[in-house]
Amino acid sequence: MKYFSHTGLSLVLTIGVLTQIFVHQAVRVYAAPEGDDAKMAWHDEAGKYSELRLGDRPVLRYINRPLDESTEQSRYETYKVFHHLFDPAGNQLVTGGPTGTEEYSKDVKYPHHRGIFYGFNRITYGDGQKADTWHCNNGESQQHASFQSVFSGSWKKDPFNGKDTNVPFSSHELAIDWIGSDGKVFAKEKRTVGATVRPNGTLVNFGSTLESAAGGTIHLDGDPQHAGFQFRSTPEVAANDADKTYYLRTDGKGKLSETRNWDHKNADSPQNAECTNRPWNAMSFVVGGTRYTALYLDHPDNPKPSRYSERDYGRFGSYFVADVTPEKPLTVRYQLWLQEGEMTVEQCEAMSQEFVKYRFADNVPPPGFEVLFNGKDLTGWKGLVGNPKTRAAETSEEKRATDQATADALMREHWSAVDGALVYDSAKEGSNICTAKDYANFELLMDWKIESGGDSGIYLRGSPQVQIWDTAHEPFFKNGADKGSGSLWNNSKHERFPLVKADKPAGEWNKFYIKMVGEKATIKLNGELVVDDVVLENYWQRDQPVYPTGQIELQKHDGVLWFKNIYIRELP
Repeated sequence: MKYFSHTGLSLVLTIGVLTQIFVHQAVRVYAAPEGDDAKMAWHDEAGKYSELRLGDRPVLRYINRPLDESTEQSRYETYKVFHHLFDPAGNQLVTGGPTGTEEYSKDVKYPHHRGIFYGFNRITYGDGQKADTWHCNNGESQQHASFQSVFSGSWKKDPFNGKDTNVPFSSHELAIDWIGSDGKVFAKEKRTVGATVRPNGTLVNFGSTLESAAGGTIHLDGDPQHAGFQFRSTPEVAANDADKTYYLRTDGKGKLSETRNWDHKNADSPQNAECTNRPWNAMSFVVGGTRYTALYLDHPDNPKPSRYSERDYGRFGSYFVADVTPEKPLTVRYQLWLQEGEMTVEQCEAMSQEFVKYRFADNVPPPGFEVLFNGKDLTGWKGLVGNPKTRAAETSEEKRATDQATADALMREHWSAVDGALVYDSAKEGSNICTAKDYANFELLMDWKIESGGDSGIYLRGSPQVQIWDTAHEPFFKNGADKGSGSLWNNSKHERFPLVKADKPAGEWNKFYIKMVGEKATIKLNGELVVDDVVLENYWQRDQPVYPTGQIELQKHDGVLWFKNIYIRELP
């Protein structure tokens, strides 16, 4: 499984399988949009909602009206943010909760369940403080803080196989504050929600990273009905069509109105085994006379055990128990698939398997990122000439060109594209390889691998370095290799060792997420936070801050090195 992560968030997009698994059952297929109608974009109704549309067809709606406590009704409508989902044709909402366009009645059944939502009703933190971000009855709330990024476009290549395609998708990254009854933020969430529109349905991708705002441990707990990641259908289902709802599970199709729930009051209940750690669950329900099926996919990397809940009025999902600490934020990812008509166990299982095993084709950039290494050749790379200080001091254009040509020739002797990876051949006389372009603020993704006893690093803006080494190689221990890779090892005043050791053994692929803004870097290794907003010092001029712009370099060392899936997204 491969996913991309940016600012702590994970977004997983499943594309290719959806065109293949519905051949055995009739479903409605919508005409493929063309021209401007094939473009996805977010449209803001400031202070109310942001709506994702495919052309003029609504797909998702993010309800983000600020908390308004001027009246009981206004607080009721604004105490938490969530996403609505439209039916695949864009004709009607299939989820419940305030719409942002009209007053939301308090007479609906269980109005605290809203759309696509993530929260917990039994949270403890700080000095015995408690919070319930599900019901929000004691002053708690979940509030929109900011839009971190928005990306809309279409896959130019299918991320499964690299083939040409044109699948519209869009996502937005949100900063969301979890606020306690004292009115203070106790947790900060980065939530990414996006959608991919296929001719036969809509795929929703949900990723979240939750961090402690106050520096202590946050304990997340709850019950299957009021915690975790949940989907709530429109109140019309509860009012008129609950008797038409059924659930499709790994053991087959259930009866109308039959539900199964993990019994949180009796952990030894016989029914709990089947309601624990399901890879998927599907609900078939009727809205406005049309039957839809919503498939819920839980990724195996999410905390376990996951405990499932179902209701005939159209609310289902799962929850888990977990701790969030300053050293270890909580990251989860889910998918929801919505189509008109029914599904089979085989179809659901096929989508679940793709969610589990799916990875982007190597060197195909995720949404919003540009590829730095194309997997085929050294386009976009150059050899290393001196260092930032000496390069700036050289005033002769002719000398610069001559030096660069010499460096490029040396680079091409020892760096090459081999089987989709950028490989260094281990020669002692080689040198670093550098991006042809300079960068200021950015997010950088890459996979790397070293052999036993290997050593390397990533220079940011030409300054060393994000450390890479064999953390089991004892001769390196004197320099701190046993503490792990990913740190700013050349720092002398600021932190130079990682928060945690997150390396995979030499010979296995590792993943970096590196964010550089101003003088500070944030780094994740294999999903673990190893550097948290730490100043990168200027190695070449210790009395100066790190250079505002510069090239990215992959450091050569004695030993073979491998890099691939190198992507960058420039930031303001």
